[in-house]
Amino acid sequence: MIRSESIEETKALSGTSGLVAIQRWVTAPFEISPEPRAALLLSAVLWVFVALLTSMLSVLAGYARAIGEYGTIAFGLVTGVAVAGALFVIFRAMARRPAWLAMVGIISAVIAAGIIQMVADYSGQFVIHAFTPTTMPDYSPPSLAKVALVYMSIYATNAALFWVTFANRRVREQHLLLVEGETAALRSELRVLRLQLNPHFMFNALSALSSLILSGRNADADRMTQNLSEFLRATIDIDAGQDVSLAEELSILDAYLAVESVRFGDKLILDVDCAPEVAGAMVPNLLLQPLVENAMKYAVQPSMGPVSVRIIARRKVDRLILSVVDGGAILPRSGALPRPGAGVGLNAVRARVALRFGETAAFVAGPAGAGFRAEIDIPLILADGI
Repeated sequence: MIRSESIEETKALSGTSGLVAIQRWVTAPFEISPEPRAALLLSAVLWVFVALLTSMLSVLAGYARAIGEYGTIAFGLVTGVAVAGALFVIFRAMARRPAWLAMVGIISAVIAAGIIQMVADYSGQFVIHAFTPTTMPDYSPPSLAKVALVYMSIYATNAALFWVTFANRRVREQHLLLVEGETAALRSELRVLRLQLNPHFMFNALSALSSLILSGRNADADRMTQNLSEFLRATIDIDAGQDVSLAEELSILDAYLAVESVRFGDKLILDVDCAPEVAGAMVPNLLLQPLVENAMKYAVQPSMGPVSVRIIARRKVDRLILSVVDGGAILPRSGALPRPGAGVGLNAVRARVALRFGETAAFVAGPAGAGFRAEIDIPLILADGI
């Protein structure tokens, strides 16, 4: 059985939690601050609706028999918007004040607004009646109280609309912060991937350069050093978030391929097939280099014979299709298959495509026959527009 002491402790804890919650609400600042433009627009829409509804009910009830009746409705519309403006100022003034004080202030303002609107409504009808025949309203206390309550409910709705404008703005701000956070995280991931790629390429290039020197191929070593310096010069000042034309991208890639051509010699068969109509297409810089390096590492390097590597750029309606295709490594029968890597290069490209184009782009990579194919599908954006 549950002991009575436990029940009492639970009740005590619940009571304490309730008191803490109330204390937090009492001391917490009032965070709601409506957006002026949206608040004004919604208030105007609300009071125009009230005026139209009042006009329709007056016609149906047979009250609107003279032009003066519509004058009283128009007067009520003007005073309604004016009092709503004052309510908005009070609402904004409550921001950052203790929540309990703000709620008391807003409720008091709504009550006062209803009474002021009722007085203005009756006063307007009295003044207009002095100049043109109109139906005078009931001035009895119960009637005045009913009208005041109706206006209080309308101003309470108006205050709720102020909150709607704030909530809508807060949702937009939170969504923007979420997008910015995701973008920042993706950029950080991309920077890590680029840091992984650069040492990997330099290690391979310097290892190949050392091999050329040790084997006495000094001319090839000199040419490779020049090509390597040109590639590094072309990439050292590149902004990771900057787009370049496809022609510029291929020019930088050509410097990289020159290094690899010296490294692999006749074992590397290159084919760059770029349609002239897409040479001016804008792409993230160094987008293709990781894909080409992937082909070098897993197809050309372990191969016992020549390997073809094709770089293809084509237009498909309003899309740019970029492909890097290799024919696969030629291995001896008893040779082990090349060890699959960690996908650093592919992950870098996938991250860059996602960061730059979001869901409007696609990246697919996988086996293609005996080799491997990596394909990027992005919107076609020309330097002078699509």
